[in-house]
Amino acid sequence: MEHCRETTNDKARPDAARSQLWLRGEPRLEELLRDPMLLLVLDRWNTSVDEIRRLADRVEHGQIH
Repeated sequence: MEHCRETTNDKARPDAARSQLWLRGEPRLEELLRDPMLLLVLDRWNTSVDEIRRLADRVEHGQIH
């Protein structure tokens, strides 16, 4: 989980570099969905963790490009 915080909270790292980490599977979706800051954002936007899992599943199966 520490790696997850380091990846998501690193202000010095450009967004493109963070995106590349995520595309390589770092951090894993389950790690991200346990991140307290992300959970606050999801709550603020009235988005459930299940919605994010469904969206990620659709992306993995090529339904969203």
